[in-house]
Amino acid sequence: MSSELKSMHMGQITSFFIPTVTLVGQNCSKEIPNRLKSIGGKHPLIVTDNGIKACGILKQITDILDAAGVSYAIYHDTVPNPTDKN
Repeated sequence: MSSELKSMHMGQITSFFIPTVTLVGQNCSKEIPNRLKSIGGKHPLIVTDNGIKACGILKQITDILDAAGVSYAIYHDTVPNPTDKN
């Protein structure tokens, strides 16, 4: 973590840019470990919903990361199209 982010206090506003890359194609998820390595990613946060978990897609991704020795964290309690109540 950069020293700039470490020195931030609650209530401060900052911005950062995270470029988005979309891979499309058969077995493109197998490219995830290489893409992580190319940007210096070491411990990705996977944000998804329970539908993706239930249908097995999340397991496919975590199997690929496990095989590559990549540790990760998962948050799977997102909801589609959230409202102002959630």
